[in-house]
Amino acid sequence: MRFVVPVQLIEPIDGERYGHGVEVDAENWADAMADVLIAVGSDWEVAEPFRS
Repeated sequence: MRFVVPVQLIEPIDGERYGHGVEVDAENWADAMADVLIAVGSDWEVAEPFRS
C-alpha cells in the first residue's frame, strides 16, 4: 500500500518547521512510519501516516 507520512523539523530554522509529506510503499502504517523515521533522521518528527 502507498502511504503519505507527514514530517516536520523538530527545531525551527528562522521560525519555520518546514513540514511536508513523504510517500512510501509499505505493508502497513507502522512500517511506513518506521521507514520514514529511518530515512529522515533525528532532526525530523513524524506524524501518523495516511493512505494515499
